[in-house]
Amino acid sequence: MNARQLNIALGIAAALLLLVGGPWLFSQMKSLPGTGELAARSGQRIVMIAVDNLRSQHDCDSIREALAATPGVRECEVRLGQLRAFVIADATVSDDSLLSVVRRAGGAARIPER
Repeated sequence: MNARQLNIALGIAAALLLLVGGPWLFSQMKSLPGTGELAARSGQRIVMIAVDNLRSQHDCDSIREALAATPGVRECEVRLGQLRAFVIADATVSDDSLLSVVRRAGGAARIPER
């Protein structure tokens, strides 16, 4: 195969890739937060908490509900498969207070080392 044929084949492959993956790529780009949303979150932080004793979805729900009821917590998600809780909270909410909430809800909580 000469260089011209290779360029044509690569051009066709790139066009097919855009045809198939273009809609997905567009939806991903559209879902990104705008500057207003990012500015509104400037006083918040993300905390990852390891919860080593998660055994069921019920455990996840209990911890998620306890975290969601904590003042200053804006969003939280607890993932059984990863044994982790992800919390978006105001910068004024301390790690220790989040760990205490998880422990009171029955979780063996710790901040994982980075």
